[in-house]
Amino acid sequence: RRNRYVDSLGFAAGLAYKAIGNDTGHVDLRMLVAYDRLIFPISRRLDALLFPFLGKNLLIVADRADA
Repeated sequence: RRNRYVDSLGFAAGLAYKAIGNDTGHVDLRMLVAYDRLIFPISRRLDALLFPFLGKNLLIVADRADA
């Protein structure tokens, strides 16, 4: 039915974490909780403006074909 990018700020946050994060690749739980509570709500609002162009994830809504 449709597809779109979501979490537009998550794209930039992922790049920033990769640049300054730790070398082990483990995610800091406090940073994750802070992102979910503070940044993700803002990102959802920005998705309405940026979704055709930018996002960390792809949301796909589809119908199941009856076989």
